[in-house]
Amino acid sequence: MEYSLSDKIERDFAYVDSIITSHHTTAIAKVNAEALQMYWEIGMFISERIKTSEWGANVVGELSDYIKRHGPRRRGYSKRN
Repeated sequence: MEYSLSDKIERDFAYVDSIITSHHTTAIAKVNAEALQMYWEIGMFISERIKTSEWGANVVGELSDYIKRHGPRRRGYSKRN
């Protein structure tokens, strides 16, 4: 079966679009995995400091304020998070 030039171009464009979609999905999954690892490490660090009484519970709020001051564009680092 023969395709017109526009059909071939359409298929080629769809293929390029599928490459973009595939890599975008992979990139998002990798970013999410890194974020999860980061939160895990932060949580372990804070938990250890509190458990060994090096930090009191109020220090978590102070840490949140510190992160906001030093990285004002960062989001998701409130005391609660």
